[in-house]
Amino acid sequence: MVLITGWSGAGKTTAGNYLELPGKVWRSAGSDVLHLEVGDASLLDWSSLPRLVHGWKHLDGDNIMHRKDAESLKLTEGLTTSFYSYWFKNLSAPPELWKPYLDALMQQCLEQRATAAGLAVTFSVYRRKAREYLRQLVPDLRILRLDCDPEVVICGALERLETYLRNKNKTVQDWWREAKKDEIYGEYSYESYTKMQMTEYLSGMEPFDPSEPGCSCCDVTQRGTQGLDAIADALRLKRQAVDLQGLKDLERRRLAELAQMHSEAAR
Repeated sequence: MVLITGWSGAGKTTAGNYLELPGKVWRSAGSDVLHLEVGDASLLDWSSLPRLVHGWKHLDGDNIMHRKDAESLKLTEGLTTSFYSYWFKNLSAPPELWKPYLDALMQQCLEQRATAAGLAVTFSVYRRKAREYLRQLVPDLRILRLDCDPEVVICGALERLETYLRNKNKTVQDWWREAKKDEIYGEYSYESYTKMQMTEYLSGMEPFDPSEPGCSCCDVTQRGTQGLDAIADALRLKRQAVDLQGLKDLERRRLAELAQMHSEAAR
């Protein structure tokens, strides 16, 4: 099991989708890990994706945040408080706030892992204490951090936000006002958006310590095939041809489904 982590916008979801897309299954040399050569993602029925995959599975660690049942809302509140009130400010958060979410997520991982040759869970883990706790729950967990130039991350995050908001017939300017970002950073502009990102999302990441087991990093500043090749190299998997448009289509589909889910929940 591999936890793929990094800043919001670093490319975690794309990495997970890359490992999950169906295609020709092959085995990496000297390993029992199966990998998939990416096929034609445009032919996918998203709802049947789990049945089509025979190798890696991708579990989005944010999935609990998108649920509206009472327990998920409670777990999400604790985790988001940890991020916004502590971790983004480079402070330690009380364990009782974030441990329950990680408990629930790792339980999902163990269930998914039982039916997969490989599992990639994508989730932002900023603090060492959280990483250590995850290893207590899953001792053989590997952690791969995606490093990226901040400017590339910010551009990618903005593009993703714009795509998500289009599905809700809104603009970034609408979101900026509704989230009251203008009260903190002034009127919306790329410069004010950058300041917000640097303050709220791209701070507080605690670096790996050499003594931490199973941790590695890869630079994905170069997007597209180069970035995905870097991920394959870091996981010691064979490089394969990538359906980049298919990956983009999957991400657009995911954002559209999230927008619809959130709109229905708000009614």
